[in-house]
Amino acid sequence: MKRIAWLFLGFLCSVTLLHAQSSEKTLELRGMICRSACVSQVNNVNTCDASCLKDKSSKAVFVDDQGNVTPIAESSQKMSQSYIGGIVTMKAAPTEEQGEETLRIYSLTEENPVQRIYDSPI
Repeated sequence: MKRIAWLFLGFLCSVTLLHAQSSEKTLELRGMICRSACVSQVNNVNTCDASCLKDKSSKAVFVDDQGNVTPIAESSQKMSQSYIGGIVTMKAAPTEEQGEETLRIYSLTEENPVQRIYDSPI
């Protein structure tokens, strides 16, 4: 009987710890996926420069509607590549990689998948 009680207690503790780890603060954010080298300031607000988006030498970042730039976590870089230049709504959690605040993306939805910023005539 004691053995079953200890097993149950161990199971209960494990479930509690797993739940605590998985309850990260998930955010719903709206903005644009951009390359870090393509972020420029217009009227003191960060924006995405459409002229350099096809250059694949820099990592993806998220630029929200207020112009705040947040790096995308290494684990989410591949997922974000097909959305570069697009306005998206994402579910993501803030995380820290190498001492820098990043976003771990759980889902991405593009608002207008037909036309991206670099497809429009400049």
